[in-house]
Amino acid sequence: MKITAEVRDYAAKMTDNEKKALNLQAGLASSTSDRAGADASADADISFEQIREKGMQEMSRKYEEMGSELYLSESGEKREPID
Repeated sequence: MKITAEVRDYAAKMTDNEKKALNLQAGLASSTSDRAGADASADADISFEQIREKGMQEMSRKYEEMGSELYLSESGEKREPID
């Protein structure tokens, strides 16, 4: 039972991005195991590529909303790069 409690604690601390990635991996694994052959993995690749593209578009939009600045402070103000 200690392992179960540790897994629950770990899951509770996961970020939203980690949860999405885990769900994506689980979905791809189940879709490829449900169907046999190369067709299933090709379908999974297409789905992954579509999801990846959507994520890139979302992050591009967020970048533009933040003023297209790469270096921002925690408060969102422009700052100089740290080199």
